[in-house]
Amino acid sequence: MGEPPDVPTPPAPAEARLPRRGLALLLALALPVLALLAALGWALGTASGAQAVLGLLPDLRCEGVQGRLLGDLRIQQLRWRMGSRRELIVDELVWQNLRLSWPSGGVPLLHAQRLAARRLDIHGPSDDPNPVVLPQNLTLPLSIQADEVQIDELLFDAIRERPVRGIVGQATMEGGPGGRWLVPKVRAEWDRLAASGEATMGTAAPLPLQARVRLTPAGEAAADWSVALTGQ
Repeated sequence: MGEPPDVPTPPAPAEARLPRRGLALLLALALPVLALLAALGWALGTASGAQAVLGLLPDLRCEGVQGRLLGDLRIQQLRWRMGSRRELIVDELVWQNLRLSWPSGGVPLLHAQRLAARRLDIHGPSDDPNPVVLPQNLTLPLSIQADEVQIDELLFDAIRERPVRGIVGQATMEGGPGGRWLVPKVRAEWDRLAASGEATMGTAAPLPLQARVRLTPAGEAAADWSVALTGQ
């Protein structure tokens, strides 16, 4: 008997090729997402990423950037141009343990354990023909919270000879509609006065403000008197 004739192998059914095509499609869709996540990780989690992001912000110049945006960061000097003749100069700006979370049912929260600066100087004449115009709505898409805020020295033209010193407090900026800016406690010294108090401001027009301040003598010449101011 002769050998049986060769029988051609039937082609694989189309259904067997679909998983491969589906996998290729998923990979094609996932690659841009993975690239975006990698870019965000580089921007938020590395020193070079922090320098690149800060360099993109208009009217802002930073020198001596060390650290990362999420985590610990130190900027030797930050300059932000305010109007045509005024500039905000911040020396030795530091934040510690900055992290981003998304509480259930709320807006994203940017939380720093500590925010500090050695000097905050609003430099330039008060008669700037193009002054900074504050927006009528300060609603933020996320909340910002600093457990400790410390500014060693605050200066502007009117008090340049006697700056405000030793500002210490806490601050929260609530995001979303109906949010508020909260300063639950703050203290500072200016000339021969020490001030402590709290403040709350709404983020929607007309930006309602409520504040309470207590003034007492500062330094060794402290006397037995105080003044309490409350306003809204």
